[in-house]
Amino acid sequence: MTQQPPAGSSQDSSPDPSPDSSQDSLPLPKRQQTYRLKMMALVRIMAEVAALVIVAILPIVFLCLGKFQILPLPWKIAFSVMAFGALAIVPFYGFVTWKVRTDDDGITAVTAFKRKTIAWMDVRALVKRSNWNFPRYVVEATSGEVSFPVLLESLGELLERIKEHLPAGSASFNPYRKFKQDAVLLSVHMAQAAAGVFFLAVLWFFYAASLKKGNQADSVIVLAFCIVASAILLWRTLMILFMPLEVEVKLEFVVIRTCFFTVALPWEKIVSVKPTIPLLPEGFLIKTTKGSYLIGNGMDRSDELEQALAEKLDQRREGSQEGNPSKN
Repeated sequence: MTQQPPAGSSQDSSPDPSPDSSQDSLPLPKRQQTYRLKMMALVRIMAEVAALVIVAILPIVFLCLGKFQILPLPWKIAFSVMAFGALAIVPFYGFVTWKVRTDDDGITAVTAFKRKTIAWMDVRALVKRSNWNFPRYVVEATSGEVSFPVLLESLGELLERIKEHLPAGSASFNPYRKFKQDAVLLSVHMAQAAAGVFFLAVLWFFYAASLKKGNQADSVIVLAFCIVASAILLWRTLMILFMPLEVEVKLEFVVIRTCFFTVALPWEKIVSVKPTIPLLPEGFLIKTTKGSYLIGNGMDRSDELEQALAEKLDQRREGSQEGNPSKN
């Protein structure tokens, strides 16, 4: 006969709690991601700050060396004005966001002077702004706003992360409005174009000098280089000169206002919206049947303008395909 186990000795069939089961109740680590300025942008900012600091302390160095007193009065005034101007500009670099960190709680922007954090639940909008030659993205929230330049590494990934936390309906915008170009950045582009024209004048002067030396082989090489450089720089200069100051998107046409003229283009005359090539400033091109217009990053909310034009062109193409099913 088999012996039955006593009632008090019945064994518990439930498994013993494992160490892993106790860890399930622990909070998961926050998913963090850091985005920094591109190395070239950081080097450029550091070089600009170093140059401004040198200009600011130059009168003091001359004064310590005993050279400032012997300078003519106009030079003393010029050095003093440049020093005070440099001292006034340097602090603005301390407000440039050089690092952005995101985690499960929110987004943090880090500058040389401060660090600001905005919770995801407070985020209301993401817009692109450009003024004083500083294109940037701004995260608007109920508790304030943070901004970061467009020269961050993995910028697209950061923008998508922010858009995931935007409230419903905030991603939509009104495309039928005016978009304005930053006057300061446009002036910088114009100065660059003028420098290109001056470079062309130097090239052709050098070619004329080579003709006087009588070396025909060298003259042909210089002539070929001058022709190619002239074609490229003149084309680039014309594209910059005709950069729109304003672009107004309307229901039936687009109004483009440049320094020289204003034109209203029906949607059927707008061919495409394409990124710029490396020879031009960063931005995109509006290609039309009458030519192309360069929209740089200095256009306020240029990303929304590009999106509005692209969506309108896609709608027009879809409508034309539905109206002509035989072409499909």
